[in-house]
Amino acid sequence: ATADDLKAKLEEVGAKVTLK
Repeated sequence: ATADDLKAKLEEVGAKVTLK
C-alpha cells in the first residue's frame, strides 16, 4: 500500500474510534 493508502486507513479508523 502507498503512504496515502495508509494515511487514509488510519484516518478512517481514527474517525470510527472518535465517534465511540
